Amino acid sequence: MSEKKLQLQARFDRTLVREDNKSVRYLVVEATAPPPEQEEREMPPLNLGVVIDASGSMAGHDGGGVSGLDISRLAAAQQASEGIVQNLTERDTLSLISFADDTIAHLSALGLSEEGKRTASTAIRELETRGCTNLHDGWLGGAEQVALYMEQHPECINRLLVLTDGQANEGVVDPDELARIAADLRTRGISTSTVGIGQDYSTDQIEQMAEHGGGMLHHTERPSDIIEVVLAELKDMRATVIDDLEVGVSLEGEDGRRVCVEVVGIAERHDGVGAQAVLGSLVGNAVRRAVFRVHVPAGCEDVLRFRVEASWRGEERRETLQSEVMLTPAKDDAVYVEVWDQEACTEAARVWQADVIRQAIDFNRMGDYRQAKRFAKEQMRYFRHYAKRLDEGEELVEKLDRALRRMARPMREGSRKEIGSAMYKHQRGEQDHRVMAAPREWDEYLED
Repeated sequence: MSEKKLQLQARFDRTLVREDNKSVRYLVVEATAPPPEQEEREMPPLNLGVVIDASGSMAGHDGGGVSGLDISRLAAAQQASEGIVQNLTERDTLSLISFADDTIAHLSALGLSEEGKRTASTAIRELETRGCTNLHDGWLGGAEQVALYMEQHPECINRLLVLTDGQANEGVVDPDELARIAADLRTRGISTSTVGIGQDYSTDQIEQMAEHGGGMLHHTERPSDIIEVVLAELKDMRATVIDDLEVGVSLEGEDGRRVCVEVVGIAERHDGVGAQAVLGSLVGNAVRRAVFRVHVPAGCEDVLRFRVEASWRGEERRETLQSEVMLTPAKDDAVYVEVWDQEACTEAARVWQADVIRQAIDFNRMGDYRQAKRFAKEQMRYFRHYAKRLDEGEELVEKLDRALRRMARPMREGSRKEIGSAMYKHQRGEQDHRVMAAPREWDEYLED
């Protein structure tokens, strides 16, 4: 991977806090990856495990849509996997695992010479549907194959790509436990991305796997979507220049024990000192942002110096880059007239908005419309107060208010997934890799 360094920029929405009362400030941290590698030979080989749901529901059809590609979900996953085979090189390895109520390793770290590609293509064509959905065992079966090869080949980029259309109903099914496993795999050097197919997959389960696994979550409805996002994901894997990026914010000393730092909207990890945002892998020139909410209690007298540290996986050890930002206690008169950083405030508001909408979707999905209304009322009060000073504040408030009102009534699961996916990607600065004839803005799904 590139030896050029990551660029790190951090700034608060406001730099003054109240001496005699509590304050909440938002810290926006922006990480910019170095330029892409110029020659393919410079890129590390890819050690990829493709894990495909082969349960009975994968025989279902979702319609061809504008593409006209009306094939089963499994057939679309097979076509996408064949595309992976043809786009990998002889330096790369592929493991292929299918799962239902059992797990089958069809390929184990197969080198992709011309003969290897023929072997892989045959294995992909022979996949058949069967049984229920033991997502956990299939996923870990793929992780085992990737880990075995990784031990002997530490120079590789190690990835898992999981495709599923259902809710795990055997093995480990608790989203929090899946998140813990994903985080453990990531710390061992194996990242997980997930592709949800159709409208019946468990958002909670595969979202936790991708979010804590340092990968990406993709929502697909049509066969063509599956092929598009899988091949785009492969392209990103091959173009990785920063692997397993985390950004942490901490404040040491006595004030560090009183000030609370939390990540807004994306996976976080606490180490007892501060909070770390899990940002995953970056391709060349990619920009990722993390927003931290900082709660400062009353009574702080000295300048608060926060350490911002980015860390990512290097060839031999984790590399780091540090920066420092400050908050200054001041009298109320000075705090009230401080000029806000419009760019930082707007980014914080957008991420906050997305986080609130995702939480409201959870209440809607559970059918708890009364709690959705209470949640909406509370959040709108705080959000409106914050956004009123922003140039884009009126639009942000209007869209959030409309979304929260809609969440207090029954919604189609397809609309929930589209809106949730859009919010998820916005919080991470990721793109939707689906190629749609007439792309819709997320708020248009509120009318469905």
